[in-house]
Amino acid sequence: MFIWFLFGVLCCIIALLIFAWFKMVALSKNVQNTYQQLDASSKNRAGLIDSLVAAVVSLPDMSSEVLVALKDLKECPEDWDERVEREDQITRKFKAVFTTLQDHPEMLLDAAFEKLQKSIIQAEGSYRKNKNKYNNAVHSFYVFGDLIPFNWVRSAAEMESPKYFLAKDGISSAE
Repeated sequence: MFIWFLFGVLCCIIALLIFAWFKMVALSKNVQNTYQQLDASSKNRAGLIDSLVAAVVSLPDMSSEVLVALKDLKECPEDWDERVEREDQITRKFKAVFTTLQDHPEMLLDAAFEKLQKSIIQAEGSYRKNKNKYNNAVHSFYVFGDLIPFNWVRSAAEMESPKYFLAKDGISSAE
């Protein structure tokens, strides 16, 4: 009778470890998939920089420093922290350009510029939505990954710990 009890306990532990394995693999894949979506929306947003700069470069009170800095942000750095900072800078530069444009109603009424503005707003919204989805996926990975038996599986499989995609004024990574 005792042997059957031990056998049952062993089977439960094995089933629990198998469940933990599949759950951690699913969470890891979710982090990867949401990162790919974030990366695509980030590249889409950066692709609109040239069009915006070309549209507003002729305005007299548009700061050339802002436009040059915005164009410099088109290239995506390899370093994680630099990338997070770059994305934050793009958002700030877009805000600066559109704040300056408030003094130019003729630009805001131009049909071509209105289309560009809508594209930028959609790209910014998509970027923010995907950034939130990615950070939520990372959070779920850490919440489950710190529980027993998930942490055993995570350490045994040497799963890489993902980083949060937050600006410097927030948490830049979870260790």
